[in-house]
Amino acid sequence: MAVHDTPDATVGAGVELRGKLRFDRGARIDGIFSGEIEAKGLLVVGQTARVDALVRCGSAMVAGELSGTITASDSIELEETAAP
Repeated sequence: MAVHDTPDATVGAGVELRGKLRFDRGARIDGIFSGEIEAKGLLVVGQTARVDALVRCGSAMVAGELSGTITASDSIELEETAAP
């Protein structure tokens, strides 16, 4: 992860959030989130994450469960553990 992709925040495993998240750089989600996410940098959806959201980001690395719509200006990387 490059310095400019250092997460602004982490939603840890065992945490459940709903709403709208906006980050200047990036974020890592290992818990449960539903709503809307906007991250200018890297969004990491960890292996234990369950995300149901409208996502707009610079790039994404998905290892957990992601449903909704995702739009990335650079790239989206799906790990073998990623689930729809």
